[in-house]
Amino acid sequence: MQDGELYAGGLGLHFYERAELEPLDGLEGWPASLAIARNALRILTMGWQDEVKSLFSRKVIKAVFWSRDRELMRAMRVAFQQGFDHVFHQLQGKPLEPLQQRQAELYISQCLSLLPFSDITPYECFTIPQYINKRWQRVHYKVVPIELTPVSGFKKLFLSEEDRVFAYGLEPINHPDASPQLVFMGTTYPAGQGFVSQVNTDLEGFETAGKKLYRNGRDNIVRWLNRQGRKTCVCGTSLGGALSLLLAIDQGDKLCRVDAFNPPGLYKSWLKKSRYDHWEDIRKHNKNLKVRVYKQGNDPISKFGEWKEDWDIVHVIPSEARKKQLNPLTDHAMIYSGYEDTQFVGVDTKVDNEERRKRNFWFYGLLRGVFYYSVLVPFRYGALPALRYLWAHKRQVSLVLGFFVLFLLFPALIPALAIPGPALLGLLACALCSALIWGYFSDLMLTLLYDDFTHRKRGEFDSFLNWVSERPVWVKALLGTGMVLITATMLVVPFIPVCAPLVTPVFFLALAAVPLLAFLTHCVIKSIQTLAGLNKPTRADCHDPLLPRNPEKDIYRKEMSARMSIQDLGDYHFATRRLLNDKPYLPLSGDECRDRYAGLSKRDVLEKSQNAEEATQVIQVKASEAKIHEMQQIVSIARRFGFQKSPACVQELKAVHDDYQQGNVRPRDAADDDLNDENRMGCWV
Repeated sequence: MQDGELYAGGLGLHFYERAELEPLDGLEGWPASLAIARNALRILTMGWQDEVKSLFSRKVIKAVFWSRDRELMRAMRVAFQQGFDHVFHQLQGKPLEPLQQRQAELYISQCLSLLPFSDITPYECFTIPQYINKRWQRVHYKVVPIELTPVSGFKKLFLSEEDRVFAYGLEPINHPDASPQLVFMGTTYPAGQGFVSQVNTDLEGFETAGKKLYRNGRDNIVRWLNRQGRKTCVCGTSLGGALSLLLAIDQGDKLCRVDAFNPPGLYKSWLKKSRYDHWEDIRKHNKNLKVRVYKQGNDPISKFGEWKEDWDIVHVIPSEARKKQLNPLTDHAMIYSGYEDTQFVGVDTKVDNEERRKRNFWFYGLLRGVFYYSVLVPFRYGALPALRYLWAHKRQVSLVLGFFVLFLLFPALIPALAIPGPALLGLLACALCSALIWGYFSDLMLTLLYDDFTHRKRGEFDSFLNWVSERPVWVKALLGTGMVLITATMLVVPFIPVCAPLVTPVFFLALAAVPLLAFLTHCVIKSIQTLAGLNKPTRADCHDPLLPRNPEKDIYRKEMSARMSIQDLGDYHFATRRLLNDKPYLPLSGDECRDRYAGLSKRDVLEKSQNAEEATQVIQVKASEAKIHEMQQIVSIARRFGFQKSPACVQELKAVHDDYQQGNVRPRDAADDDLNDENRMGCWV
């Protein structure tokens, strides 16, 4: 793109019908959450307003800085969908000039890049406007989380559940010509999912921002890209934009479009070229790939790093009237591409790279690297795990201190005041060890009982008990004896001779160590399995299928009709029956699936699929959106592997099938499940 060339412009789009913020007075519960969500999106997509202070309530501040609000996230997903619906209605049937068409596609892509901030889940669909076959159409997308943080190895030991980071693949359900979408999330807010990991990779020294996450999640991303039947559109903002650029230079042959909004550029190594940089080869084989970088106003983040010379760099410039309300922070966070008076001006890539060379050396390279290795690494792998442990085990710390004081107050320890200093130190050390073991063990038992009583997610000690149940009888007997002796110890203490003050803590130490050492052994074994990659990745808490869902977006509730051939259905059942379950292709009997297969039973369909003439017949298949998506994906995977029962094929088939089964449960009811009754706020959409 030449310097000063106009890329887009002349179109005004609104995410909602009205730009002014909704009043929050008198609202509580779900109506308040939905109003807050829409107001936040109004600020981001439709312009800064002086009334923004109304958003800084205690509820919002707590959700941003302390603990995510699940109801607010659920409302945010509804608010996003309402916005996309309104954008579609503005574009539907409207003739657009080429520059306006580009602006519309850019605006939708930029709004889409913010979608992961709403904690999107695999069990709710999104309907996104897309320009297909020369007209705007609404495409239903299934969300597929793609983990970018390690699932094994040394670094996994330092990751908590809140540190896990995901990209999100959007797979079309209802339109065969729609392009799949891949959205990389930008650096989230302090209470958001993956904040620590994102900040860590933002500041990683002598690397492109996001390189650590991309390196860890690359195999998962490539596996997802290979499953798609068409080339993928990619977008991301800030850190997400940097991840989009890293994917473009590595797997650009699988992409059709990359939109990076306010990203830091690539880091050019002083020593050698990155092993993930295949851009020169990609450009030869995929000349239609468009990589566009959008820098808004005076955004500070996109002033660092380098661009490939054949990328399109677009400077997004708001009008002079809007600039008065803006600053570099709003330039980075807000969306200006929906304004009719916004300018989209091309930037000369070579000149831009030359202007930032010194800045890249001192700030993006040297100072960033020094800060990362001298401050962030010790904090991330030393201080932070310790602080997290203390905070997460406040009860355990209290119990340890309580037991320590208790041991020192035993009558048997009074003579210790008269013994020499070294012996006293030994006594204190022994009492501390006993208190540590007793406090740790007691906390585990209390947690187990509390989780059992409240039906919460089972803890680490519960998994230990399950592990014990699988051990030989002699191991169970040994552990059981230790448990009994711990209780019996409380009866023995009063009879310990006064002349032996060291006996009490030593006795506690010896008896409590039996089951505790077994538990610690269990923890060590699990850590070794994590290091060796033997543990199966678990589903993230933010993607728990039992979390409340929005009923109108739940893909297990929403029914749809899809055109599929008898051959498609035969291939699906061959994959599930023969490849996955080793069952006969034809069921022995049964009338099931008649409602689903236009009056045909499963056996009828499979018999017809063996006839070449009847196999081409197309019927309307009625099922939930989740089931239709599962069928489409399984057919695609089985055909890609040639219906061969290879380990890779079975693994991918099982992953898709298990994902469907895990989501096919009844989630916990939300506080207010009647989402259509929005009281007096319907006029604000």
